[in-house]
Amino acid sequence: MKTSGPSTSKVRWIIGALLAFLFLIGCNLLSNPGLPAGGKNLTPAGSPQPAGRAATPVFDFTAGLDQLHSYHVEFQETEKGQLDGKPYETRNTISRSVVVQPYAEDSTVDNLHVDGSQFFLQFIRIGDAQYIQDKSGGTCQGILDSQQNGQIPNPAESLPPVYSAEKLGVETLNGTQVTHYRFDAQALGLRARTATGEMWLADQGGLVVKYQLEIQPPNQLTGKGLEIQRSIQYELSEINQIDQIALPSICIPVLNDIPAMPDAVDLERSSASMSFTTPSSPSQIATFYDQKLPPLGWNSTAQQNPSPQKNLVYTRNQQTLMVSFFQDGSGLDVEIMLTDPAYQYPTPETLPTETPQPGVTPSPPPTPQATPTFDLAQSGLPQDVPLYPGASNIQAANGMGISFQTGDSLDQVAKFYTDNLKSAGWQLANNNNMGKVVIQTWLKGTTILNLNIQDQQAQRMVTIMTAAKP
Repeated sequence: MKTSGPSTSKVRWIIGALLAFLFLIGCNLLSNPGLPAGGKNLTPAGSPQPAGRAATPVFDFTAGLDQLHSYHVEFQETEKGQLDGKPYETRNTISRSVVVQPYAEDSTVDNLHVDGSQFFLQFIRIGDAQYIQDKSGGTCQGILDSQQNGQIPNPAESLPPVYSAEKLGVETLNGTQVTHYRFDAQALGLRARTATGEMWLADQGGLVVKYQLEIQPPNQLTGKGLEIQRSIQYELSEINQIDQIALPSICIPVLNDIPAMPDAVDLERSSASMSFTTPSSPSQIATFYDQKLPPLGWNSTAQQNPSPQKNLVYTRNQQTLMVSFFQDGSGLDVEIMLTDPAYQYPTPETLPTETPQPGVTPSPPPTPQATPTFDLAQSGLPQDVPLYPGASNIQAANGMGISFQTGDSLDQVAKFYTDNLKSAGWQLANNNNMGKVVIQTWLKGTTILNLNIQDQQAQRMVTIMTAAKP
């Protein structure tokens, strides 16, 4: 059973959207309208001199980056003014940390518009694992993919080209000896505009360590088109000082430490799950994992009698690993899912506390309302899966499922879902009650529903995940 749909396709779609967004940012930056006649032409020694409209920039802002071990980049572009006579303001921010060899990256893109709309995305690559967080504070999920199709281009590639500059002197910046330059609108190839800019280039390797640019709006505003002030800030720091990129705690690790069957095909690994197809039998799968998992700290929950209608369940500390298999022609589709109480999704933002005013009685808190059925657009679960009454700390898992907490007993929660799912036409394929953990697998049509209930002292943690069955 291949379950790449919700997580893998979402990650790849977001990567494509990200690259398109970055392309738009690059197009939105200054174009090259041609080198103006005259102006300052003080350029670094040995650099080519501009010659008319066919001239090329005398500075390569991406030079030397691939020769570094690691670095960090901060880039911000702000635009403020008017669009067709109406107020206009936007801010593009890119923060990027890179380890060159072996390649690893942690990049954040944040675009905020005057109307309050926001594009936020965090992309992380560690080894062959790629992670995406597509909203600030949202869930971070990953896939295992050896192709570097999500690497964010360095913002240095989008810096407006400079055709000439005035040398100001030699300085030390971010631990690097640099030469300080100043340039203006003519050096950028701009006409009828006022601009001031500075840049600091490393004496060795030509790295652009810092770049600043301010472009003023046209002197005469017409109320037509985009008439703005533009500001660009770029800075390179932590040069060769980053040893490794750490996975943020909000990210659910890709399940790449669990072995797959030697005859596995169509293997896919993603956050807390993996799937593959095998010609092996259920008993051969059980024997394989009974041998391979204990050395990794996993323990079988009980004497297991595997069949295409049963699951294998293993535990390690507070973690639960469930191996499910489903008949697919002459072979089996295998899905392995990890449940870990540590993988909790961020809580929604709380409303600000009302500050009492002198002589004014604060309004009473609103009466709690019954929690509605799952919002399919947020949870990705079928609409006939009910939300447990009184559930708290409800977290959607980016279209893969949902988790929540309740103070009711484990048996109460299990009975609620057993009764309601059966009445909705779901078939119970597996029910493992291990005292402090209940794991159920439900089938309906081509949908598989995995229900995990864990006893955590005064609370029960409930996780419901969905997958597609072929």
